[in-house]
Amino acid sequence: MFQSLYLALAVLAVVPMVTAAPRVDVSKTNALLTSPPSSPSQDLFSFESWIDGISTNPNGTHLSSDEAIAAAIRTPMSRGKGVEQPDLQRRKSPVLKVLRRSLLQVRKVVKSTKPGEKGLKTDEASTVGIGLEGVQCNTYPRQLSVVSNVVFCIEHLARIGNKPCYTQQVTSYCQSGPDFIIGWRKIDELSINAPSCAGVARSAGRIMDFCTFNGKVMGQTTAFDDPAVGVMIRAFPEGKLPDNITAE
Repeated sequence: MFQSLYLALAVLAVVPMVTAAPRVDVSKTNALLTSPPSSPSQDLFSFESWIDGISTNPNGTHLSSDEAIAAAIRTPMSRGKGVEQPDLQRRKSPVLKVLRRSLLQVRKVVKSTKPGEKGLKTDEASTVGIGLEGVQCNTYPRQLSVVSNVVFCIEHLARIGNKPCYTQQVTSYCQSGPDFIIGWRKIDELSINAPSCAGVARSAGRIMDFCTFNGKVMGQTTAFDDPAVGVMIRAFPEGKLPDNITAE
């Protein structure tokens, strides 16, 4: 009798625990997992887009250089390798299809220049770089530029606007400290017009979107409005272009 009584009490003690367990609405859970954020693009930042806005409307309201760097640090990864906070870090741009692709699908190893394309040659051989949708990163991995210096230069060039940035075989468009934005004319390609300074700035902004990491950047691409001109971000510790630099 006592055993039956204890068993009955044990069952009664368990029942409230079972009935009190919450029910999960699976349909609502699935909706939460599949619903996009309400405004996913508000905090995304691209140096290329920032520069395009300045060159298109120089008198408009735009982020300052420092604000642009801060916005880039806050932007989640999409193009480049990513960034952690100490120092001036990095961006990832919100742009178009890149957000929807895996970085492994976008990234491929290529030589420092495409076959038949003119590159820059010095006494230091260029190493293999990473090609990202027309941008090649870290082809000179020991000559990385400081982000803040490059941001100063791209904003300066963007505010010059559509005036031509005449390009000889190797030309310095802007220098800040030991860091340069340089260009070179590809001898085997025709050019109708010289690239605009805004176009050079936009090209450099695109390099920054792909190639910035831990507050440093180095890369090259083709000028936005003149495919016969290459654009490169690169540091020269001596603070000037080497005498032996040529377009090979």
